[in-house]
Amino acid sequence: MLDALRRNDPMIVRSLYARHFPVIRQFVRKNNGTLRDAQDVFQEAMTILWLNVKEDRVKPDAQGDVGGYLYRVAKNKWLDT
Repeated sequence: MLDALRRNDPMIVRSLYARHFPVIRQFVRKNNGTLRDAQDVFQEAMTILWLNVKEDRVKPDAQGDVGGYLYRVAKNKWLDT
């Protein structure tokens, strides 16, 4: 998965969105956010994931936990809002 992100594979981005956006949307909505807020937070989390993968800050053993990583980043972003 991390290699696909390094290669900018659009299929992996679609897959991440389909699998992990609903959970982030639910978190944001439960915490007084809108759908638009959830989309913005998810986009920011994806950008941070992508940058960290490109800069080799994400360890290979984290491949199975990309969803958890996205959720933690999105949660922190929303709590900062």
